Amino acid sequence: MKNIKLLFVFSVLAMVFACEADYEPLNEYSDVDWYTSTFGEASLVGVEDYLSFSDLSHNATSHVWSFSEESGCKFLTGGITRQDSTYYPFIDEEATTSSFDETVHILFTKAGLQNVRLRNTFDEYVSFKGLDTLEAVYQNGEWVIDTTFVVDVYDTIQSALKVFYEDVEIADANVNFDQQVFLADSASWPTIEIMAGESLKFVDMTTVGRPTDRTWYFNGGNPSTSTDSAAVAYFYKLGTFYSRLVCSRTGNNIPAGYKMKYVPLKVKVNKSNLPFELTGNIVEAEDETIKISVSGEVKAFSGLEDNFTVHVTNPNGFDQDIAVQSAKVSSSNGTIIELSLAEPIYNSDNITVSYVGNTIQSLDQRDLAAFTDVSVAMYKPNLVSDSGFESGGGMWQTPPTYDSSRIPTGLAEYSTDIVKDGAYSMHAVKTVDDANTAFGNSGSFVLEAGETYDYSFDYYVANDGGAVWESRISLANDDGTVNDGKIYGGWFNPSITGQWANKSAQFKGDGQKYTVAFLIYKGGASIDVYFDNFVVYKYEARPTE
Repeated sequence: MKNIKLLFVFSVLAMVFACEADYEPLNEYSDVDWYTSTFGEASLVGVEDYLSFSDLSHNATSHVWSFSEESGCKFLTGGITRQDSTYYPFIDEEATTSSFDETVHILFTKAGLQNVRLRNTFDEYVSFKGLDTLEAVYQNGEWVIDTTFVVDVYDTIQSALKVFYEDVEIADANVNFDQQVFLADSASWPTIEIMAGESLKFVDMTTVGRPTDRTWYFNGGNPSTSTDSAAVAYFYKLGTFYSRLVCSRTGNNIPAGYKMKYVPLKVKVNKSNLPFELTGNIVEAEDETIKISVSGEVKAFSGLEDNFTVHVTNPNGFDQDIAVQSAKVSSSNGTIIELSLAEPIYNSDNITVSYVGNTIQSLDQRDLAAFTDVSVAMYKPNLVSDSGFESGGGMWQTPPTYDSSRIPTGLAEYSTDIVKDGAYSMHAVKTVDDANTAFGNSGSFVLEAGETYDYSFDYYVANDGGAVWESRISLANDDGTVNDGKIYGGWFNPSITGQWANKSAQFKGDGQKYTVAFLIYKGGASIDVYFDNFVVYKYEARPTE
């Protein structure tokens, strides 16, 4: 069933007539007005759907609705209802491209911008005042209102797609917009054989029908769904699997649309000949769960907690194993094993994890290899916005506010020349002629009263002429810029050149708002230096027993 939107254009009647002493009945005067089923908004309709138009003009001497033969428009007649699934049976076969009816129903069979014209004539001047004023024009002894309604006709969505394996296009699996794909024909589809853990890339090429949304469905894939235009799906389970693409169109006043197409490709997943092993980092999550990433999707298991050893040390002297209370496959990602511990852990801890091996399997029946004393990256949420300068501009360009003797005149700019991590660093240059060089972070954060915080950054001195630096955790204004107060500041001279080094400090919070600022200072001295990875995080001290 197709839904018909009732949209209405309501005009303010403008009539120009001579002043008369006596009252004249209204119906002796002419006016112009019309009604469309788009209520004055942009006329949008789906192909093979219709709109209604009514001429409400008063005392017109003639009127006609019309469209061009190339528009694909058709006049409808008969008892159309909203329950009708198609409107082709209602096409007025005797109608041409024009109609003298006051109300017309027009079927749109061709996508694109289509014009519906209304031409009225009157014995006297009239005007239509809506979003724009439309004035009657005097032609050949009569007043003419000639207007065109532009209708944007949305085509039926026709999906198109491509598939790639190791960046090589699988031509037999491509689908053009006008190609129909049926699951019943799957026996004739090509088959690609991959090893468990390998991936395919699926690219949405749909343009016909102007879809607003897409969803890929990957049977046997990880992830199982994706809304990316170029989606990558990994396959870990053994078997043969199918995929499909659903494109849809939604939005205010936009004609709804939907199209599902199968990908004409059978993905046969075979057992991998690669080792099933630890991959990436072991990390602590916010809830103190330890997450272990492995190179394949893990077969569900239970009762294997004793196969893991979690050893914890701390600067306060703590040095012992903590029992694993629960070991399981992550419910959100089958390539992650989650460990929950029997005791709390703290981000000041140094934690390693070991696994005995050969008791956990992948979905393609490979045994997970043993590993010993692998370090855990502790959960340390950084309070500094754009701490590694990866925005490439904006967050660090506001210079700190200093007294008049420390006005920054040197260079501070984002750079890609020398970086510690990521794509960007901050490049600061102070020459002997510059008063100072400074930069500050425009984001701010609150340091909780009584809590301990760690502060660190990386630096690379390219050329040292004896300048000194001040690194500050400074009081912040409401907009995040620096004011004159500070909780931590320290002057130091660089002692390492030509390589990355790290500077760190620890301090207590006081409940106020702070930001990070940096000043390079000393008259008659120069320096060329790069900075990266400014970090401020709350330090969790392990309680002493």
